[in-house]
Amino acid sequence: MSLNSARTKAKDAAATASVGSLAKAVQMCLLSNTNLGIGSGATPTAGQPICGGSETYPALSSPWSITNVYWEVSTGYYWIRAVDGGSKIFLCYYAAVGSGWTTDGIPADGTYKCTKIGF
Repeated sequence: MSLNSARTKAKDAAATASVGSLAKAVQMCLLSNTNLGIGSGATPTAGQPICGGSETYPALSSPWSITNVYWEVSTGYYWIRAVDGGSKIFLCYYAAVGSGWTTDGIPADGTYKCTKIGF
């Protein structure tokens, strides 16, 4: 494995771990009926409080960024999308069965999931 490939894999792993941790914090906020501090569909700012607590939106290593966080308190639905500026997408999401929500064409099944696309 080349050094450049190893760096890319390390950045990918760090980004997916950060977004996975963010998803858990978002889920806890929504289960507590707490807004996320950003509008649904907005792009969060690194370091901004997630829902008024001590946890904050993460700063991802370039080229990764969180492009959208969609959420709805009344249903507990959320969808977090991170991209690497190229073909890689990392999604974390939850929606109740029968809610009608889909995430990049994936229908809701009532489980918390994170999905890698283009890896």
